[in-house]
Amino acid sequence: MYIHIPFCTQKCIYCDFLSGTNLSLRGQFIDALIAEMDCYLDFFREDKIRTIYFGGGTPSLLSVEELARIYRAIAERWDVSEVEEFTIECNPDDLSEEYLTALNAQCTMYNAECKMHNAQLLTPSASLVPLRQGDNNGGLPINRLSIGVQSFVDDELKWLNRRHTANEAFEAVQRAKRAGFKNITIDLMFALPVQTIESLNYSIDKALELDVQHISAYSLMFEPDSKITKLMEMNRLKPLDEDVAADMFDLLSKRLSEAGYEQYEISNYAKKGFESRHNSGYWHGMRYLGLGPSAHSFDGEKRWSNVAHTIKYNAQLLTPSASLVPLRQGDNNVVDQIASGEQGEINEELGVRNEELLPPSALLVQLKHGDNSWVNTIRTVEVLTEDERFNELVFTALRTKVGVDLVDLRIRFGDVRCDRLLRQAQKYVNAGNMQIINNRLSLTHRGIYISDSIISDFMIV
Repeated sequence: MYIHIPFCTQKCIYCDFLSGTNLSLRGQFIDALIAEMDCYLDFFREDKIRTIYFGGGTPSLLSVEELARIYRAIAERWDVSEVEEFTIECNPDDLSEEYLTALNAQCTMYNAECKMHNAQLLTPSASLVPLRQGDNNGGLPINRLSIGVQSFVDDELKWLNRRHTANEAFEAVQRAKRAGFKNITIDLMFALPVQTIESLNYSIDKALELDVQHISAYSLMFEPDSKITKLMEMNRLKPLDEDVAADMFDLLSKRLSEAGYEQYEISNYAKKGFESRHNSGYWHGMRYLGLGPSAHSFDGEKRWSNVAHTIKYNAQLLTPSASLVPLRQGDNNVVDQIASGEQGEINEELGVRNEELLPPSALLVQLKHGDNSWVNTIRTVEVLTEDERFNELVFTALRTKVGVDLVDLRIRFGDVRCDRLLRQAQKYVNAGNMQIINNRLSLTHRGIYISDSIISDFMIV
C-alpha cells in the first residue's frame, strides 16, 4: 500500500511530483483519504498487505497524531498482521528530537499493545507482530525512515532548492538513530550541473560515516514538468557532461560496494537484509494499491491513477459542503495544489475561486460505506494488454540485480515473446552489457549505466 501525502513547504528544482504548500488542507485531505479507503475494501481480500509506504510530497510535515490517524484507518479496514515493512519519507529539518521522540513513542506503544517481548524495533522481518483487523488502539508501527538528504554540500542543496543544510541533514540522521530507528535509508543525487567528482566523493564520505542501512543514489533527471527542465529549455543551464556523470556513477557503485552495500537495483544499495521490500514489490510485478491524489495502483491486469490535484481529489470524496474552502477573490494560497506548479501561478494571477475550479457537476454527495460506484470520477484506468504486461515485467525486472526469470517469463508469456527477447539480448551479452546465469537475464555493471537504452530495445510496440 502506498499513501501519497501531497504537501511540501517549497518545491525542489528537480521535482515533478504532486505537492502544494497549503498545509491548512491537511485535515480535509485526511478525511478524503479515509473516504477513498472505503472504495477498496476488497483489494486485499486474497493477499494481505505486506508493506506500507507513506510518500510524497513530505509526509513528515504531518503530525505524529495525523500519521497515526491514517494508520488506524488502514488497520480498521484491512488485515495488517503480515506487514513486514512500514516506511515514511522524511525531510531532515522536520526530524526534531521532539518529533522523533513522539514517533518512536507511537512505535513503542504499538509493540506494547501487541505484547511484544522486545519493545525496540528489530530487523525488518522481525519488527512487526500480528495485529488483528480492527485492532487500532496501538500506536504507529513505522519501522523504516527514508530521509531525503540529496547532498552533504550546502551549495548543491541551495541549487536544488532544498530547505535544509548539510549539517542539519547529518544531525537529523544521527537523531533518528539515537531515537531507536534501526532501518534508515538516505537519498543522494549525482550528475548535478554544479557537482564535481570531489564534491560527490565528500557526500559519499559523510553518508558512509552515518552508517545507515540503505542508500538510494539517483542521477538527476530532467522531468517534463520540473523547474529544472524549463530552465534547460530556456538555455539557462546545461546537463552535466555524460562522461563525468558516468564517472560519478562508477564512483558511487565502487565506494558503496567496498563499504558493504549491495547494489540490488540500479539506484539502490543496501546492507544485507535491508533491501526495500516495498520498492522490490513494484519491480517484481506485485499488486499494489495507491491512495491519495496522483497515486497509482495495479491489480495485476489494469493500472489506474488518481487525479493529480489535491482540491479536486478532496472535493470528489467529501460532501459538497465540506469539500470547498472559502476563498476571497485573489486569495491564491490554495490553488498551488494544482499538479504542475506553473498552472498554480496562472491561477494566482486570475484569482481563481474553488467554486470555479470545481463546477457543481463534479461534486459528490456523502459516500455510503463500501460504495465505490463513483470511483472513476477521480481516477484514470488503463487495462493492460498482454504485450504491455510483458513490457512492464521486463522493464522493472531488468532494473534489479536478479534480472528476468526466463523460465517464469516463458510460462507467463509464451515462447514467441521470450525467444524474441533472447534474440535481442544476445548482442548485449556479446558486448558484456548483459549476462544469462541460471536462466536469469540481467545487466552487468557495464550495462547498468546505459540501462535505459538497452531496456527500451526490448519493448514491444
